[in-house]
Amino acid sequence: MNPSDFVTRLHRRWRVIKSLELVSALLLVSVGLFQSLKFVLTSEVLFVFTITLCAAGLVIIAVVVVRIDATMITRHIDRAIPQAQDSASLLLTPSSDMSDVRKIQRSRVERVLSSHPFGGVLPNGPIARASFFAGASLIILISVTFMPIANPLRPEVGGALESLTPAVSGTGVQPSIVDVALTVQPPRYTSLPTVQESRWGTRVPESSTVQWQITTSGHVDSLLLNFGSGEVVSASRNGDRWVARVILTSSVLYHVEMQTGDEVAVSAFHKLTVVPDAPPSVSITSLATRTVLPIEGPWNLTVEAVASDDYGVRGADIVATVTSGSGEAVVFREEVIPLEGSASGALTTNMAAGLDLEQLGMTLGDELYFYVRVVDNRQPESNKTRTETYFVTIPDTAQVLEVSSMGIAVNPLAESLLSQRQIIIETERLIASRQSLDVTEFNNHSNVVGMNQKTVRLRYGQFLGEEDEPGGDITEEHLHDTEVGATTYTPDVRIRLQGALAQMWEAELQLRLNKPESAIPFEYRALELLIELQELRRREYVKRVGFEPTPLREDARLTGELDEINDVSVQEDFADIRSGPIVTALSALRSLSAGEITPNAIGALRGGNVVLAGEAFDSDRDLIPALENMRRLIAALETDTICVSCIAPIERGLWSVLPAGEARPWADNDRPTGVGRAYLEKLEQLN
Repeated sequence: MNPSDFVTRLHRRWRVIKSLELVSALLLVSVGLFQSLKFVLTSEVLFVFTITLCAAGLVIIAVVVVRIDATMITRHIDRAIPQAQDSASLLLTPSSDMSDVRKIQRSRVERVLSSHPFGGVLPNGPIARASFFAGASLIILISVTFMPIANPLRPEVGGALESLTPAVSGTGVQPSIVDVALTVQPPRYTSLPTVQESRWGTRVPESSTVQWQITTSGHVDSLLLNFGSGEVVSASRNGDRWVARVILTSSVLYHVEMQTGDEVAVSAFHKLTVVPDAPPSVSITSLATRTVLPIEGPWNLTVEAVASDDYGVRGADIVATVTSGSGEAVVFREEVIPLEGSASGALTTNMAAGLDLEQLGMTLGDELYFYVRVVDNRQPESNKTRTETYFVTIPDTAQVLEVSSMGIAVNPLAESLLSQRQIIIETERLIASRQSLDVTEFNNHSNVVGMNQKTVRLRYGQFLGEEDEPGGDITEEHLHDTEVGATTYTPDVRIRLQGALAQMWEAELQLRLNKPESAIPFEYRALELLIELQELRRREYVKRVGFEPTPLREDARLTGELDEINDVSVQEDFADIRSGPIVTALSALRSLSAGEITPNAIGALRGGNVVLAGEAFDSDRDLIPALENMRRLIAALETDTICVSCIAPIERGLWSVLPAGEARPWADNDRPTGVGRAYLEKLEQLN
């Protein structure tokens, strides 16, 4: 054989053998993963996963095979044929580039390859590994085909039903289910498409219509769907096909019952999980929780909100409450204002509305409480959501806060009393008229404003026990203002009053020095503190807008009839309600483990079964095996026998749903254990 042909053929054969080895390994991995993951993945997901794995494996195989070049082949020849004297690489070098010595050595290698059998050079390792991988894959496929393993998480559709009674008399054939088709039709308002499944359990939107089409084999008289809540739905028959339809509003656990004569075949439990229609969400993005508008205006607001819902927002509006007056004379008025941009059906929508407080009839001292309310498309009754309450205040400092010795807000002062707001207005007017007034007239006006500031300061200062002139003697008639009255205010009131008085002192000083521009900052700071005092007072009269009591019927008043009155003070310990049947069932299981059938064993197990059925679709734990074994055990007890293998799975399920006990301090046992007990026993022997 020509040495060049020898290397070329070996190169080609090596690539084929390596490809077989890698493909066999990929086949083994794919078969193993497919058989393992089919218990936890749906058919569609498993198919996509398998295709992706095979595609990635083929790409890797192609890369590995391409990297096998002639240099690797010559190195293999040197290892496999010692007579080549590690010179097989000379076959890849052109004769024109070699020295005479190399040409002689190349001729020697060519003679060796010409007389050497080609089959003795082929690698045996890849062929052996490829055979092993292929054989292992074949064994796995045969094992799965002839020894099927039940899927614990996704029961097979076409398997025969478990029969709790003997086969149907006269037929010798147990009825079974051949096929099932589950059609889920979501409510129209969700705009979701109809879905068809070929399995018993799935997730469905709330209020969906679920239809079963079940194909059976064997003689069947009737077919029922028995739900865990006690509801039983009878399927209508059309040949060997049975059809049942249910509207689901909550998650259910159900099984199928097939009846022929007096015999009944019962399926395993299946679970339908209902996904509830979540309420919409809404948030206001343009305002803080509390807003104080400037006294001089403008009194306009823009409320911007963002709402979203899983199936669409139907509409939104602003529910606003305007408060006027004070004390017992406070008046509430409610307004509903639609939000623009609340397009019906949009999953997420931006909304906005302008509020003109003057059009709402608000004036100085009034407050506005509002929240945004949004509803979704749920039918027949929409889900509703509202934001927290937002506050908008128009301050009014014409009223002077007085706090009695009990800390209750009152307002007995004259309406003509000067306010801090008026002082600011006069100061700004004086500053604006500086150019039109001579120096003497300007200074006189500034002094008058300073005197007015003093009047306001003294009116507020009397609440802290101050006299008309600072530094004067404190007479006995005012002693109670200092020692009692000034100490009965809350800390918030005292701090703000003292701060406002300090700012008024500074403003008065600057006005007396004929510097109204320097007095303005102190006047505004005093006004802010007075506004905060107003807020502390007004919090006493905030309306409870979050609660709407039911109107009283006049014909039911003073009748003494209490039939429709529920005692809301009764509280139940739901953990104890759930743990009671579980403890009773576990006690019955312990007796059954010892071979003793107690008179109340069936009742105790049925009570535990109710708890297991309720927890089966409310938790993530897999309680289906416990329910299946519970049914077998109860059926066995009805014939005075015990299903011993059923007890352990039931106990595991009951223990998993048993509420956790309350942690309590552990009292140490005074009795010695271990080495201490042995020491005491030895002492007794010595005595």
